[in-house]
Amino acid sequence: MNVKSIFSRLFCLVLIVLMAFGSLISCTTRPQLKGPETAMRWTEKKPILSDDLPVEPLLAGIQQNLEELKKRKDIVEMTFGPRKVLKDDYVRSLEYVAQQLKENDKATALQNIRDNFYFFEIYGDREWGEVFMTSYYDSIIEGSYKKTDRLTQPLYKTPEDMVTIKMDAFFETFPHLKEKMDAPHEQKSQGFVLRGRVVKRDGMMSQILPYYSREEIDSENKLNGQNLEIVWVDPIKSFVMQIQGSGLVRMPDGKMLRVGYAAQNGHPYVAIGKFLLDVIPLEKMSMQAIESHLRSLPPQEMQAILNKNPSYVFFRELDTKSITYFGTEVVSGRTIATDYRYFPKGALAYLEFESPQFADNIYEPESWRKTSRIVIDQDTGGAIRGAHRLDLYWGVGEEAEKSAGVMRRHGKLYYLVPTEELLQKIAEPVMPQVIP
Repeated sequence: MNVKSIFSRLFCLVLIVLMAFGSLISCTTRPQLKGPETAMRWTEKKPILSDDLPVEPLLAGIQQNLEELKKRKDIVEMTFGPRKVLKDDYVRSLEYVAQQLKENDKATALQNIRDNFYFFEIYGDREWGEVFMTSYYDSIIEGSYKKTDRLTQPLYKTPEDMVTIKMDAFFETFPHLKEKMDAPHEQKSQGFVLRGRVVKRDGMMSQILPYYSREEIDSENKLNGQNLEIVWVDPIKSFVMQIQGSGLVRMPDGKMLRVGYAAQNGHPYVAIGKFLLDVIPLEKMSMQAIESHLRSLPPQEMQAILNKNPSYVFFRELDTKSITYFGTEVVSGRTIATDYRYFPKGALAYLEFESPQFADNIYEPESWRKTSRIVIDQDTGGAIRGAHRLDLYWGVGEEAEKSAGVMRRHGKLYYLVPTEELLQKIAEPVMPQVIP
């Protein structure tokens, strides 16, 4: 055999190997994420269901979901990846879940739910089903009706000079504009919106400029004199409460004032932790570690770090529990926040994750315990962008804050989609026509 023939055969062999390798890659590579239709997929590997929380709050949350879905005229169907379910059908499937939880012990109810629902795994972070999970909570902080030496930062209500620019209306007229915009900036506003302020100029056309950033509001005092102060609090606690979106303020007279998200200034959320990696290692990064470091700094240095997050949240007083983006009250340990561009609000899901375990008076977990439960997709958040992100509402108070502050873990998330057999079983009966 001559040299030319040998090289020819070697070339063919290499080509075959490369083709086989390329075929293998093409089979395992995930499709590009383009929208809700590609944000999850059916999996035949159903998880064995377990649930570590009491059933009663879950039932209350499902009931609120039912009431909200029934009155929402803007929702006709719900998108679960490639599968669409009519809202009315999903409502009946939620009623079925509630019935199972009411009439059976937990284990039997979970088995019946597993048997009658498809499980759709989310697009995920590094692989299908994998979710990067953080957590939020309602803190209880000290407040005052007047500014004090310690309580120097007001929680503001929505400024009257802030205007909302509905970009969706502009997109209809100027479609090319949408290509220039990235993900929505707003924490809880649906669609593309911008926040601005109208600047009037003598003898000239008024201008709309971006609304004030955190630095302009807190360091340059741009909102002073507008009578927007709801209550005065600690500046770091104010920052944290803005990230959480709601909380409770304990006043000197003992009154507990509940405040919730009202609006945002239109600037994108920026996590300040990435600016502190030189003093807090990534594996030690938590809200508690960040707060501890900030309190070690002089006030101006502390504020300079806070200002690196230009996003600013305005509040309103509430007479209920904190309200989610979906319009329902939060459910401790059950409400999740996801990106509304990919996942349907009002849907049930199943979450597997690791829960932090603490020793007494220790703020770093001594271990992590495997945990799983049914959750309800009701909320969203400024940092919750993409088909791989999830924020779990932990609850109220110091214990919730302790756990939520350290949650930066990967878990598994599945959405529950009713099977055709279940929909047939629970279908609304057709009333026979009466012939006169």
